[in-house]
Amino acid sequence: MYMPFMLARKLWAVLLIWFYVYEIFVRSLIYIYDLRWVGISN
Repeated sequence: MYMPFMLARKLWAVLLIWFYVYEIFVRSLIYIYDLRWVGISN
């Protein structure tokens, strides 16, 4: 039987996973940009 609550939980889990992946991606980009900026300024 179809349950909207389980669908909502699945959607929430997918959103959390995407947010986690996005945060890791942004932090790694900022870290790489920081390293390049430090390398250029020195």
